[in-house]
Amino acid sequence: MKFWSILNSKIILVLFSLVYCETSIGQQKCLILTSQKQIANGLSDPFFQTLTNLIQCPQHIENVQQILEAQFQNKKYLVANRGRNNPLLGSFSIFESFSTSSQHRPTDIFLGHFTHLKSLNGKSLLDLDQEPSEGKLIIELIAWDSKKGYYNFYELIGQGGMGQWFYRGDSKDILLDNQAIYLTQPTQFGQRLRCSGCHISGGPIMKELSFPHNDWWTKSRPLIFQHTPSASFLKNLNLLDTAESLSKQVQLGIQRLEMSPGYQNVIQALSIPAQLRPLFCEMEINLESDIVPTESSGAIKIPSTSIAGSFAGPLNFMIPKSLYQNLLQKHGLHFPETNLMDSDHAWLTPVKGYSDLLAIQSLKSKGLVDDKTILDIYFSTPIGSLMNKERCSLVQLVPNTFNWKPGFIEKLKTLNLPIAKALLQKMTEPSLTPQAYQRAITQWYQQTNQKLLAGDLESFFVQLLENRNAVFNSAISKNPRGQILEPGFRVIFPVPSKNQRFQGQR
Repeated sequence: MKFWSILNSKIILVLFSLVYCETSIGQQKCLILTSQKQIANGLSDPFFQTLTNLIQCPQHIENVQQILEAQFQNKKYLVANRGRNNPLLGSFSIFESFSTSSQHRPTDIFLGHFTHLKSLNGKSLLDLDQEPSEGKLIIELIAWDSKKGYYNFYELIGQGGMGQWFYRGDSKDILLDNQAIYLTQPTQFGQRLRCSGCHISGGPIMKELSFPHNDWWTKSRPLIFQHTPSASFLKNLNLLDTAESLSKQVQLGIQRLEMSPGYQNVIQALSIPAQLRPLFCEMEINLESDIVPTESSGAIKIPSTSIAGSFAGPLNFMIPKSLYQNLLQKHGLHFPETNLMDSDHAWLTPVKGYSDLLAIQSLKSKGLVDDKTILDIYFSTPIGSLMNKERCSLVQLVPNTFNWKPGFIEKLKTLNLPIAKALLQKMTEPSLTPQAYQRAITQWYQQTNQKLLAGDLESFFVQLLENRNAVFNSAISKNPRGQILEPGFRVIFPVPSKNQRFQGQR
């Protein structure tokens, strides 16, 4: 009898274990999938660690906010996707940062989500766009992985009746996706993650990084709305922080990435030509403009980077507003989807990205370049030109060796191209020191100001239009999975009337 009693006890224990296992499987923790539909694991960022400890994955931004706000300080920011003065379609993006209580620490998590118009009793409400329709991007998010030393990228994608969280890759994957930009013809883009099309350097981005943050909600200039906000949107609206705060956090995030040993190990594994691209080309861009709104009276302050570029230092360029408006009319410019001639701030111009400038400083600290080489390369083309294809093409001549300049100079000697001859002359002329460049810039600035005072603005305005078009035509805008200016979703620049097109939402 004792034997049968022991046997029955063991059978009961086995059955109990099976039932417990089935119950546990039915109550799985939140699962984050990879793009290959495998379960993501081994990630060391706070978002992954938080979600994978939950019983259920959050399906709505309000749930995500509630979960993360329990651990982090949350700030919210708002940008008008179709332009500040064009709220008709109700298209806005809300970006949020989550950081520890320390004001001096960079943000650990950035996320973005979107708005749309919802019909309620025949009335259009401005609402958070969280419907999980098939294949729809509901939330995008990046989080700092302390073990890797760079960012992980996530998306909440609609599956029809619900959403699924995906880990798409990290900063390293983005660099590998983009390692052939400007180095192959045509450019061969990697397929690791969609985010590679915008976050080209692998970190956070904010195109309107500089004041006045055109199209962003600021305390001094709140955005305008044409439709009644829903309760959900109004809750976010009441908690908005000014765009200046996001700018600081994004800059800290880019600095954090650039200074990370883990990220630099990835950079150093790339070829020398790939590492030098931020010097010859533009990998990312930002936007700058006049600092006062277009309806303001008085003179227009042209961003000095639009005319002089990023390496001439801060310069002061002022023009009469009437002269600028005449040029808008002459070139038939207007802001798409409205009758306005311009965006919210005049002379909105693309400029070399903040991440590019930090990358060049890193190249300098490693000894790959010096101040003379930086200025030689930049001033080998017309001052103020952005996305210069001739200068950028020269990066393909760079030999894959740390001491690259002697071999590069020898290759320049073999080319019968104006850009090659100009750069060869500068790199082999020892008298062209940084001090000599500064004297030349001072003289050029005086001459340029004389032209502007005389009303000779046409050539500078044409350069502005060319620089805008150059971004859309550049290799960084050819990625089929995404572009840094997000055409079709963001409306940024005024365009000639004949090019007016209406494009749909994201």
